[in-house]
Amino acid sequence: DKDWIYTGPNRTISFQSPLKGEYTLLIKAANPDGVWNEKGLSIPIQMLPPFWKTWWFITLVFIVASFIILSWLRTRAKLRAARTVKKENLEKVFKKYNITQREQEIIIMILDGANNKEIETKLYISSSTVRNHIYNIYQKLGIQNRIGLINLIKKQS
Repeated sequence: DKDWIYTGPNRTISFQSPLKGEYTLLIKAANPDGVWNEKGLSIPIQMLPPFWKTWWFITLVFIVASFIILSWLRTRAKLRAARTVKKENLEKVFKKYNITQREQEIIIMILDGANNKEIETKLYISSSTVRNHIYNIYQKLGIQNRIGLINLIKKQS
């Protein structure tokens, strides 16, 4: 402010969000008898911007955001490549063990983590039909459970 601000008996001052830059705080005070100090006190003040407006913070945010985006893109590319390999490996297993189209759908759903109820709902078949298909899959592949199925597919990779 350009004008003097009288604070009364309070021993505090406050500013309305000053802009960054260099300022000089001029203070004059009076003693209990009301005699003012005419010389006053001059205090230099440097106002810094908030940390989120500094060059180093903006640079840090840019680097972190770039790292996150690059990591996401790499992960996405790896997953896409893994799916391609997975499909090729599955096709080899399907041909090798003479797996029917419906059994192929069920195997893919099992590998994606679906339970019997989800398979039943998605393929519009009864629970007994799902169990029969899974039993036939296990017999053809010579395995006993879903873990065996996952391990067999991994071995074919």
